[in-house]
Amino acid sequence: MRNNRIRSSACNKRGWNAIRTWIAVCPADPRQAISLLRPVIRRRQLEVRHPPPAAASQGQSQSTSGDPAKEKLYYDAAFDLIKAKDFDKASQAFAAFLRKYPDSQYAGNAQYWLGEVNLAKGDLQGAGQAFARVSQAYPQHSKVPDSLYKLADVEIRLGNRDKAQGILREVIAQYPNTSAAQLAQRQLNR
Repeated sequence: MRNNRIRSSACNKRGWNAIRTWIAVCPADPRQAISLLRPVIRRRQLEVRHPPPAAASQGQSQSTSGDPAKEKLYYDAAFDLIKAKDFDKASQAFAAFLRKYPDSQYAGNAQYWLGEVNLAKGDLQGAGQAFARVSQAYPQHSKVPDSLYKLADVEIRLGNRDKAQGILREVIAQYPNTSAAQLAQRQLNR
């Protein structure tokens, strides 16, 4: 019955299809997926009722593969899984997002958070690969300094102190005015 209310709500057909696809891909229990997606659904309903000026002028002519609203919906749903501390599902969700939207404006963030989720799960190899991929696949992204710092942290945990120090020095040299550089300097001073 709750699904019917959501389905018949102000969400347009495309928005509901994105949510239904997400439920099929992510949690095994659809009720759990709905509860995790409830904040995203509410935001989507508000967007449909009160679209931002740019979206209102563009209309519905965007293709599904390049639909920023749909990409944001998927990204937010994956991020909500982190907030719910469901790291296994969040890892799957971010990996699925990156497969579906590799060129999205949210892809760099998704790659970074995939590393954070893997780190939280204790998967150091997976975390290291995800953090390294941020600078390789999205070299101009704002998360690059943070991902390199996190990569150095992973290398320290793996016992590769020399490699970690090289990465920390790279962060300081290439991104001197960032918080990641400050953290890297502190780490080197230990």
